[in-house]
Amino acid sequence: MSDLASRGWDADFPEFASAPRESIMAALQRLVGDASDEQIRAWRDSIPSLQSEASEVLAAYAQAKGYGAVLEYVLPLDAPRPVLTDKRLSLDTELRFHLTRDVHRFVA
Repeated sequence: MSDLASRGWDADFPEFASAPRESIMAALQRLVGDASDEQIRAWRDSIPSLQSEASEVLAAYAQAKGYGAVLEYVLPLDAPRPVLTDKRLSLDTELRFHLTRDVHRFVA
């Protein structure tokens, strides 16, 4: 992710999978200082599942050591929307991801 964005948590999969949940939550709360009780509960409930998914991907794919996890980010108002280009599909295919409250599993 470019340096234009502020990130609550930004680490590679090995670090994310092994980090204490409290450390991740503290980083998220530093970025989102006015987080509601509901938001904090959502982080607390979802982080272990996300870490488990990251661990599964690490166990299945050697190259996953270089994958990254970014949680809660803020883009400046004049920055472009984040875009992921998957070259395995085609050079011009762009997948735009919108963050929602639901966690979705994507299988390669």
